[in-house]
This record gives sequence, C-alpha cells and structure tokens, in this order.
Amino acid sequence: HLFNTSHSNIVQGDFTVRFRVLDASLVTIAFDSRKVAKNLENISFSYHLPPDALVPAGRLTFIFEVLNSTTRVKHTVSTLWYQLPLRMAAHSIEQDKVDASLGDI
Repeated sequence: HLFNTSHSNIVQGDFTVRFRVLDASLVTIAFDSRKVAKNLENISFSYHLPPDALVPAGRLTFIFEVLNSTTRVKHTVSTLWYQLPLRMAAHSIEQDKVDASLGDI
C-alpha cells in the first residue's frame, strides 16, 4: 500500500500507479496503469505467468511506479523480483569434439 509520513494508507489522489513485469532480458511482458483520483479501495495488481509462456530463465522483475497524473513526473519507484526456476530449451547439451572449419556443414 501507499503511505507517507502523515497517512498510513493512501488510496486516492492526483496520481497514477503503474505496474510492469519484465522478463530476464528486461522485456516488458505485462503492463497496467491506473489513475486513482476517485479510487476508494486499496491499490493492488496481480500477475499470473501462463504455463506455456516463452520467457528466458532468470528473474521476473516487478516495477511499481507512482507518478503525478498531470506532469507525469515519477514520485516513487519500487522494484522487486522473483527468480524463475526454469531450464532453457538448450539446457545440458553435450557435443563430441569434431574437427571443423568455418563453412563446414
């Protein structure tokens, strides 16, 4: 939840909250943005990685940004990540030593 020194739970104001999910190559795979000027509930986002998603092994990064709705200036940025326990398609490949030259098939 959002808070400051005088308010423990801010749910509305002249700001926009953005949520981004990036894969291990830092490509955005999900995005959500909400203007919360008239919001009455706690601000929350969720993301579900589909089982057949083609993402590289490594971290999923979650970025939460609060910005002024008028000027678009960022006020707060918070980042957290989750380590994906995936194996890549070309995992544990072994090849015998072969004499080869550039251009060989």
